[in-house]
Amino acid sequence: SALWLWQVHNHVSQRVAGERGAELPEPWPARDQCDVCRGAAGQMDDRAVYLHLRSAYWQPFASESFFSFSEPSEMALLLSGIAATGYCAWHALKGSFRHGKSS
Repeated sequence: SALWLWQVHNHVSQRVAGERGAELPEPWPARDQCDVCRGAAGQMDDRAVYLHLRSAYWQPFASESFFSFSEPSEMALLLSGIAATGYCAWHALKGSFRHGKSS
């Protein structure tokens, strides 16, 4: 989800600049903020961007080892599980209220 938000941020920045006739901004993070976030051809490196996001914005937890992810896919799996659980709970509650059942 962090990489998705990063991509949306860059797309919105480009779209807004285009709508205003402004110069298109360099994709975030800028080269001077993350020199390894771009490959040799200038394309963004998702893994390097993820690691940059993590080092810049993730706060250390009391139990860092529990929340330690070596790959973005591990975090995506955890967040997907949380989202699925929330959806199932919401769907179950919505159905029980719709049918006049309440605890």
